[in-house]
Amino acid sequence: MANPLGKEIREKIIKHLEKGSNPDEIAKWLMISVASVYRIKKIKLETGSVDHKLLNRGRKPKISSEETEKIKQELKINSDITLAEMIEKFSLKIKKSALSRHLISLGYRL
Repeated sequence: MANPLGKEIREKIIKHLEKGSNPDEIAKWLMISVASVYRIKKIKLETGSVDHKLLNRGRKPKISSEETEKIKQELKINSDITLAEMIEKFSLKIKKSALSRHLISLGYRL
């Protein structure tokens, strides 16, 4: 995948489109694809900005923030609870090792 176009180039594309320039000419002038010109135009129309789209990339956490809060509350009340008991109590769909890593990342010692 190619590097995204910088904001300055995106603004130039919109400026030239607003002046009435042909997308094919803009693409040749900037040495980019015509599809990129249309994509940037679409982003500008949809968002009002030429900034890059922020995407939620990466793996989604298996334990939601709500579940994390419930686990923290339970640990305050019952510090002797086992990983297996937590998984069963909160109906978590993860393995004990994953819960262990999650708790360690929160600063708990096991």
